[in-house]
Amino acid sequence: MTNRTFRSVFWTAVERFGAQAFQAVFTVVLARLLMPSDYGLVAMIFIFLMIGQMLVDGGLSLALVQKKNPTEKDFSTVFWFNVGFGVLLYILLFYCAPLIARFYEQPQLISIVKIAGLSIIIRSLGIVHGTKLTVALNFKRQAFISIWAMILSGAIGVVLAYYGYGVWALVVQFLANNLLRTLLFWLSKTYWYPKFVFCVKSFNSLFKFGSKYIVTSLLDTIYKNMFAIFIGKRYTAQELGFFQQANSLTNLLTTNIAYTVSSSFIPLHTKLHSDVDQQRKTFNRFLSLGCFIVFPTAILFAILAEPFVSLVLTERWLPTVPFIQIFCLAYLFYPVLVINRSLLLAKGFSKQNLMAEIIAKTLGVAAFLIALPHGILWICASIGFYTLVDMVVSSIFVKKYVSIRQIEQLKIVAPILGLAVFSGVIAWFVIIGVMHYAPISNFMQLLLGGIAGFGTYAFGAHLLKFDELKFALNYLKNKRQEAL
Repeated sequence: MTNRTFRSVFWTAVERFGAQAFQAVFTVVLARLLMPSDYGLVAMIFIFLMIGQMLVDGGLSLALVQKKNPTEKDFSTVFWFNVGFGVLLYILLFYCAPLIARFYEQPQLISIVKIAGLSIIIRSLGIVHGTKLTVALNFKRQAFISIWAMILSGAIGVVLAYYGYGVWALVVQFLANNLLRTLLFWLSKTYWYPKFVFCVKSFNSLFKFGSKYIVTSLLDTIYKNMFAIFIGKRYTAQELGFFQQANSLTNLLTTNIAYTVSSSFIPLHTKLHSDVDQQRKTFNRFLSLGCFIVFPTAILFAILAEPFVSLVLTERWLPTVPFIQIFCLAYLFYPVLVINRSLLLAKGFSKQNLMAEIIAKTLGVAAFLIALPHGILWICASIGFYTLVDMVVSSIFVKKYVSIRQIEQLKIVAPILGLAVFSGVIAWFVIIGVMHYAPISNFMQLLLGGIAGFGTYAFGAHLLKFDELKFALNYLKNKRQEAL
């Protein structure tokens, strides 16, 4: 199971970070070709697209994954629900486009909403195919689909930006990514096509679990994207663009890692439904893996944010630096939060997961409303407060319903955090020490800081005999031998 766990995480990581690596490259190129206000316009409507894409699934795909033996009738029922509801949501969004544009006082949003909204229908056509691969633990094929979709859609976006299409480069890139993913899912070797069947009994059974998850996801989606609504209304599109870019870059290196690790946790945990001891070991392994990667990455990115932005995005994006630094700290404990939530869902406690979400989001929204008049920096800090509260609340529910105490998790997390902080301090002193004697370029700051930080972290992990490092190295060694 140890090898199976890492193999699942490995291919999930390849999927997410392979796609995100190319996304990062395209983001850099597009940031040099487009203006911050272009990103701000897209951010204004992103909440509507995310809510639509999330509602169209209704949490039924997770219910299929969580169900021990889903039938073909289950899959076809979910497919037709997704498509039908996706069409209805798009029609609603289409007719609400003028209202959205009027709210932001941006007339061009009318056409942007109508075109970008097509992604809801397109995505609904491929959700079940992706779920089939997840149930089969075929994360490798999902990885290739995501990467190719990102490469092709990113290239389309860059070409459009180069020829001066502005915000439409981002809209078409987003739409193309969803279209290509869906096409590749249908063309992949899943060998599955929907039957003309809709079973009410099957739908009710799946919806009983999925409905609570969908409310949880809805709250999470609204919370994460409400910042764009209020910032877009209260501040300029350019300021919203700075905020959104900082949030996206930080998410790439923090929350995406957490979700990469957790996305294969539920299907693996479900496979082990009769082995409680292995379930606990799997939880500990996923928790330690997520923290082992996120902690040093977030801390070092916060330290190296200024030279990174200057070198990669150009100096016109420098206002994002303080936002990035706060976000890095805000999302530091995201792996702990996500793995705890995933455990509740894997155990079937979707109602308890929803309760935890409501408590944390209520406090998070209150913190945001207090911070809103004081500027975007305070808004970023309120996100950090919410993440900390959500982690604590989720761990309390895990202790109550799954009997895993916070002290057990702390014993896993604390040594990793201590080493990550120490590595960040070393990187900071190296950069400051070198610059004290001679000014160095942004590239050299990144190079020296990265080598000092990650080198110290890897060496410390080796000295302290962290299982995560040996675990990863052994797996990669075995994969290399298999390739030979």
